[in-house]
Amino acid sequence: MFKPLRWLIQGFLITAPVLLTVYLVWALYVYFNEALFKPIAALLEPLTGGPLPHWLVAPVGLVLTLAIIMAIGLLAGNFLGRQLFNLVDKVMERLPGVKLLYGAIKDVLGALMGQDKRFSKPVLVRINGDIEVIGFVTRDSLEELGLEGRVAVYLPQSFNFAGNLVLVAKDKVTPLALSASEVLPLVVAGGVSKQGNGHSSR
Repeated sequence: MFKPLRWLIQGFLITAPVLLTVYLVWALYVYFNEALFKPIAALLEPLTGGPLPHWLVAPVGLVLTLAIIMAIGLLAGNFLGRQLFNLVDKVMERLPGVKLLYGAIKDVLGALMGQDKRFSKPVLVRINGDIEVIGFVTRDSLEELGLEGRVAVYLPQSFNFAGNLVLVAKDKVTPLALSASEVLPLVVAGGVSKQGNGHSSR
């Protein structure tokens, strides 16, 4: 290969991940700064006698946002708080057009960060003959659907965050001796990730 072209490709492979990561972090910062941090920091204007300095808006807004989220979590831990949030939950689930979106977001966040952590069980699923795909068991039982002996397995797609849910026989599923955090980058990156060098527990 022509050396300058090889240098160009090597330089691109080194700089592109860094630049894309910096760009995405900056884009998220700009979005949250405009949509969240500035409005929350504006709540302090009566106490400070005017707008905060520009360089203080983001850190103050971030701290206040985290404090509010922690306060909500603390409130949800007592009886009155649980009753209040249960009421909000019921209202959201009865609003036409909002119910589906709210329920989906709630279920996904609960699966990723909740106590059950449904995406913590990576497995190999035999699809046909010698073909196997990596997935995550999201439900261990489907008896309520009349599908005894089957489990729900989520199959993420490479290079994006979509995926497929398949219902398969338990004997078609092989647990992996890896954590979800090791397996997911491998799947999302289309198998080119260097993470996830463990072995399946056959």
